[in-house]
Amino acid sequence: TAVMITGDTGTGKELLARYIGRHGARAGGPFVPIHIAPMSPEQQQAELFGAKKGSYTGASQDRKGYFEAADKGIAFLDEIGNIDVRTQMNLLRVAESGDIAPLGVTNPRQVDVQIISATNANLARKVKDGEFRQDLWERLRGTTVNLPPLAQRREDIPLLFRHLLRVEAVERNKAMPTVPESLEKRLIAMPWPGNVRQLAKYACRVFDAAGEQRTPGEEHFLSELPDVDAASVHPDASTPQASEQGNVRKPTQPLGSAGLADGLQYLRLDELALLNAAIEKTRDPVSGATNRAANSSTRGM
Repeated sequence: TAVMITGDTGTGKELLARYIGRHGARAGGPFVPIHIAPMSPEQQQAELFGAKKGSYTGASQDRKGYFEAADKGIAFLDEIGNIDVRTQMNLLRVAESGDIAPLGVTNPRQVDVQIISATNANLARKVKDGEFRQDLWERLRGTTVNLPPLAQRREDIPLLFRHLLRVEAVERNKAMPTVPESLEKRLIAMPWPGNVRQLAKYACRVFDAAGEQRTPGEEHFLSELPDVDAASVHPDASTPQASEQGNVRKPTQPLGSAGLADGLQYLRLDELALLNAAIEKTRDPVSGATNRAANSSTRGM
């Protein structure tokens, strides 16, 4: 089924989409991220569905579209609210029947693609205003998951911050700083308008400001926290193609069979239990699918 992930900028929508890709039925297939926002309406048709040589000015060769590249896998449509009205009909055709029609090609091609979309826009309002097709909206939101902002899940900030520090420690091969309870209270009180993305940038700054870094295995307590840089609220605002996953630095060496990309292996056992409990609380007892009406219960995700 199609999955729609909603939430403010920086809440980790692409990270969740990639998690679904790694652990879902299409784990062995391609995962193709498609960032709609930077595309002009004219680009969207060729980028998404492909184009035949000579079908438009500058088309010097046949072009494979993103959906064809995602065949037998997942197409992740980031910022789906920015898709042009003229392109929405073609996207609806893909969602309903798997047919794609490259520019300059009369016979449609078949693809087998699961669509995961993400948006920070109010699509219901866009539908009401005639900016987004209702039939497409209904098709794409087969299962909806909302990622709440940090302001609505402040009790998770220390857990997330420790995890992000652990990621940074592995990246730098340094001791992970221990955050005293007094400093955790300061973290919880901070506004974090850039959400988890901003918190990840801040974890990096904490390492930079911590002074001499001890080797792994040594205790290292933080005595103070650097101020939150206002510029870090939306650190990639000038680069719309930057993915949410791309703002979390990857380690130079993987740990375990799954590597750091799977993140969960670095959570303590009690933190993993919290995640599992949150998943169970949002699971529909009939279908087993995540209940989109229980968005407020997904705080541990």
